[in-house]
Amino acid sequence: MPLERDATEAQLTQKLEMTLRDRRGDDHRRYDLIVDGQRVARTMVSRGSGYRTLGDDLVGKMARQLHVTSPFFRELISCTKSRDEYLSKLKEQHLLTSGASSRSRANRGLQRRSSLLAGAITSAPRSYR
Repeated sequence: MPLERDATEAQLTQKLEMTLRDRRGDDHRRYDLIVDGQRVARTMVSRGSGYRTLGDDLVGKMARQLHVTSPFFRELISCTKSRDEYLSKLKEQHLLTSGASSRSRANRGLQRRSSLLAGAITSAPRSYR
């Protein structure tokens, strides 16, 4: 069963709180799910007049891009599933961690490097400290 494009886009921005990256002249509207500063998922929707409804093939592609099944995605759009249930699903798949999700990849890399550096300093001979 097809989904209405406008209703789907409204749910992406309002319910899932996805960020719209709309570039002029682009054929698609791109949506990013940002959680604690980290992009967790993204999808896109065509602007073309032939895509006012989204067929099963496009719904399936969008669901895969959001890391869920087509039935779960349809339930998100039809308001029988919530954003919290979606985020829980992502946590189950280890795409989103609770507590650690607030740290970005860059911060984790800096922490890893600083701990390696601290280990190197403590293991250096006393004359070099």
